[in-house]
Amino acid sequence: MEKQINKMGMQFVAVLNHESPALYQRWLRDNLPTNLITLVSPKHERTIQEIHSGTNLTITTIVVPTRPTDPRIEEIKAELGIPPDTTITLPAFFKEDPAKFIERGTFPKIQDDYNGFRLLWHFGFRHFETYNFQGTRAYHVPHLLDEFVDIHKNQRAFIVGNGPSLNQIDMSKLASEITYGSNRSYLGYDKWQYHFTYWGIVDRLQIEHYQFEYEDNVPVEIVKFFPFQYLPLFNFDNACPVPHKFGTKPGQPQFSLSPDMLYLGWSVSFFLIQIAAIMGCNPIILVGMDHNYSLDQRKMGMIDGNRWYDRNTFTRKLINRMQRLNQKPNKPHTPQMWKASDASGATHFDERYTQGEDKLFVPPRPVYAEQAYAHARKVTETHGIQILNATPGSKLTEFEPVDFNSLF
Repeated sequence: MEKQINKMGMQFVAVLNHESPALYQRWLRDNLPTNLITLVSPKHERTIQEIHSGTNLTITTIVVPTRPTDPRIEEIKAELGIPPDTTITLPAFFKEDPAKFIERGTFPKIQDDYNGFRLLWHFGFRHFETYNFQGTRAYHVPHLLDEFVDIHKNQRAFIVGNGPSLNQIDMSKLASEITYGSNRSYLGYDKWQYHFTYWGIVDRLQIEHYQFEYEDNVPVEIVKFFPFQYLPLFNFDNACPVPHKFGTKPGQPQFSLSPDMLYLGWSVSFFLIQIAAIMGCNPIILVGMDHNYSLDQRKMGMIDGNRWYDRNTFTRKLINRMQRLNQKPNKPHTPQMWKASDASGATHFDERYTQGEDKLFVPPRPVYAEQAYAHARKVTETHGIQILNATPGSKLTEFEPVDFNSLF
């Protein structure tokens, strides 16, 4: 690396992915940069040198480690001294990701580029531009999960669900606590006269259908966690996109204590429990986790007031097959939805949560969620992390119950 780098008017490009060199060559031809710094992974160093030799441009080339944990990153970061609001370009060919709940909807498929974003984020970049043959797209990534590791070491935290039991407790007692809310938790902020510390969402239907509602209502100052693949959909201040694997099979749960990857647990609370554990929170206390669903049992295919047809393997396969046979071409596959009129009782702490006949929800899968929670308890207990359930009348039995008032 050169000892002196001219930082006036400089441009940054990162050549990290296997398809990047060809795109980078085209980017050079289109932009003709006068002051360029190229960050190159070791496997592309020779190719990039050959590309540079065919131009008359003065380019500073820096070979960078590919692991965010490599100690050389700090040395290079200090040498670069990335100014605030600096944008770095990533030549990367991304495919289109079809929306699951929006007919003919698509957005850039960027989840395979997470490691590149993560590496460059550790160098100090927060503004990114992806470049390919279809054009460019800008992203702002102020936070990644890496910065929150052990930030609340051995401090207790509350994962607050959205069940009607929240109306049975004194929510003001959580005002000075570390709190994690989700989805439409903001409906209670005015009543409670405070907002939660963190907010998260993982439900694909909610993200695809109602992302603008969340952008408008979740307070600016809250750090917001959501799967990285939905970064093209959200325009959040204080966003923290996280790596998330949706391909977890029912009955084979996984639980993460590392910022490298989070896993599906059939509940946004499972998503938040992993984040709280990575932050070092202990104990983790659940509130508003009623785990009891007052929906039309016949319409939703329920076996009893709490469990869905997914416990019956034969029935599940039959329903899935019928859905595939009835699927129309070019229309996203959607499971049976529910709306406010399907409820026989309160489903959330605020009736506005489901207000509107056009507002849809994916039916919960309590059996799968219970399997995931049981696995979470096993993993966290092994690491000395305690998870307690302080929800009045909760049907969730995988965690040790505790009286909410006894905690204060």
